[in-house]
Amino acid sequence: MKRNILFSSFFICALLSFPNTSAAKATIDFEKMLPTVMITSGDYTKNEGVQFYVSGSATIISPEGLIITNNHVVEKEEDKAFSVFFICITFDPAEKPICEYTASLLARNRDMDVALLQIHKQDIRGKEIPLLKFLPYSPKKELKEGDDIIVHGYPGIGGESITITKGQVSGFEEKNQLRYFKTDTLTSYGNSGGTALSEEGDFVGIPTYGISADATDLGYFLDIHEATSFIEEHMKDPPAYVEAAYAEVRRKLILKNDAEDTRTYTHPYYPKFTVKIPESWEFYKISRYNIVMGSKIDTENYAIDITLKDFPFEVTKEYLQERVFKKFEKNKEQYKNYERVEEVFQGVHAYRISYLYWDQKSMNYIIPYGSSLIFISYEYDLKKEEEALQKYASLFTTFSFLDQPIVQNPVQTLTRKTPAFSLGTAPGWYLHENKDPSDEDFIVEFLRKEDVEADITVFHQKLSESEKKLSQEEFLKHLLEAHKWESNFRLVSKNDNVVLDGLQGVSLTYLYEGEDFGKTRKTSKIYAFDGKDAYIFVYDDLDTKYDENLESFREILLSFQNQNEKVRGTKGNFSIGSLNYVFYDISYHRYEQSISRMKDKGIFEGYEDDTFRPEKKISRGEALKTILLARAIGKQKKGDDAMMKELDQYSEKAFFKFDFFDTRPIQWLRKYVRFAQKNNIIQGMSDTFFHPEASVTLGEACKILLTTNEIPVWDIEKTEFKELVPWYKPYLDKGFEIGIIPEGLYDASYELTRGELAFMVDAILEKN
Repeated sequence: MKRNILFSSFFICALLSFPNTSAAKATIDFEKMLPTVMITSGDYTKNEGVQFYVSGSATIISPEGLIITNNHVVEKEEDKAFSVFFICITFDPAEKPICEYTASLLARNRDMDVALLQIHKQDIRGKEIPLLKFLPYSPKKELKEGDDIIVHGYPGIGGESITITKGQVSGFEEKNQLRYFKTDTLTSYGNSGGTALSEEGDFVGIPTYGISADATDLGYFLDIHEATSFIEEHMKDPPAYVEAAYAEVRRKLILKNDAEDTRTYTHPYYPKFTVKIPESWEFYKISRYNIVMGSKIDTENYAIDITLKDFPFEVTKEYLQERVFKKFEKNKEQYKNYERVEEVFQGVHAYRISYLYWDQKSMNYIIPYGSSLIFISYEYDLKKEEEALQKYASLFTTFSFLDQPIVQNPVQTLTRKTPAFSLGTAPGWYLHENKDPSDEDFIVEFLRKEDVEADITVFHQKLSESEKKLSQEEFLKHLLEAHKWESNFRLVSKNDNVVLDGLQGVSLTYLYEGEDFGKTRKTSKIYAFDGKDAYIFVYDDLDTKYDENLESFREILLSFQNQNEKVRGTKGNFSIGSLNYVFYDISYHRYEQSISRMKDKGIFEGYEDDTFRPEKKISRGEALKTILLARAIGKQKKGDDAMMKELDQYSEKAFFKFDFFDTRPIQWLRKYVRFAQKNNIIQGMSDTFFHPEASVTLGEACKILLTTNEIPVWDIEKTEFKELVPWYKPYLDKGFEIGIIPEGLYDASYELTRGELAFMVDAILEKN
């Protein structure tokens, strides 16, 4: 029988902003409160905001506000807990809980899956909290099979108020040396950390995880006796508290609660505005950059989404045309009655875009307001158009701006504490810091007002456990594989030895097809490793314009100052390397990828003008050097230095007997010829001449490649008519068999180009 274990928990509700709970009431009677509370966990983000992620249930176990819940309600990662928590208390089981309280983490235990927190002595408005109703954590009697159980909690399926369910003890089980009791009590999402009561009202256990098998649900509750010693050991621990973080929590909660109490939301950031909702509506979401409101009545499908975006310059009609309108109009053929008109929205110049899809009408107001852009979107069923327009119109009459449009002063340098760094901009580029806590890994973008195609962005994100174990070379290979799914992906360059102000890293540049069909874009990405995290610098532009802004990207990279004390000794060290084509003349060449890989491995070199000349015939001497060097480097990568050391030895005069007359004066070639002669890899065109400047043929290259790489071929001497078989046939046969001969080449006397030899060497390296 297949069973499904739910996270080893009853599930944790994911939140975009806040749970839809009640705001503060005029009078709160703490004599009526319930000791089972809702707890919501979040983090103080890198950009000094607060983002809430999960919620569960908890139990107050002391009059001073000590609460116990599951560890998985407060745990962000295995080695890290969330940093901020707010508490909702129920005063009337028929009403939503009131979310005016905060708490700090004291201690947690992963094995037991419990956490201890302390409710702060003042609520979010600074009012002292009296002694609270609580449940002692020492039940009067032991449970036995068949005893009735009552569970209090805030499951996701239980609506917005506290949910109380009943069941029986189904048995007992020991897991990880901890005692659990099993119950058929109906439990669900959000019950984690809640309150299990005996028939007499004693606090007997904590809902911890559930198992679902077919139509049967079974809950596992931690016996509260197991947590007694943990509680008593840690109840006096100092709380984890950061004032700046909780100040932001209080500000956000007050903003949301006041909006719910008054049905009026006043946006406290630029651009400031106010809007009031009717009694039948509610706020679904309130955050700095997104406010969503809609009807509470299930039969009414009315909602309005207000999304805001900041810019580091004035948003003009020309910028909107390129940045916004084109995206709408690119797909307008898919819609009916597409229309864009200019009109006035509450006294402000705006653009309205509307269209039909199926039986719905979509309405979108786009309002430039100084250096901000406001999107107001809603839709309605055409069958209820008159009613819908009246509903929306009545709400829009309450909308008003509270300040005048302003253009923010551009910032030249960004300095952050977490992570600790500073970064400047380049001439003509505007620095725009991301302040949205819902996307804290996105740090900053650099924009050009007159160029909407070019974009430079910086991120700081945690590496996965598997990524942390990779060398720089392995990470670059992993990165390359991850990007090959991009439409029409083509590698331009890569480097596994980047240094950015003391931080080691890698870089990758590639081409791909962007959203606009037929328009090739080029992206450069630099990863600079910062312990368990990585800075990611991205420059993305049209391929045809990439070179125009590449120097600006380099200037921004070189402005980066890492403030991490751990790398103080290497600060100021930069090594970015080439982010553009390895060679300028291999773009779109059929052997571009092979040539790039050969260059990356240090096997092939170009010319002083940064060209490779892939169609130029390659000489016998250059082909020999390339093939031997490729083999030596390949073995060296696997930890075998013998061939590379042997090659170096052949530079000594003692080995002159392996020279040809015409190779002895060529210093760069000498050691390769001597090695090849000694190991029977080559023969001259006579006993005394090698003719290193002559073009290498397909047959010669195949023989040198296969012999150097110790790939056996069939023996001519063992054939019946050996005198009729040309010397090169075994080598060509093997070359075709293993796929190292370029497509369309069959003639052994064909003179190879530099690009074709690069393909052959690359192909054989892939097989060794």
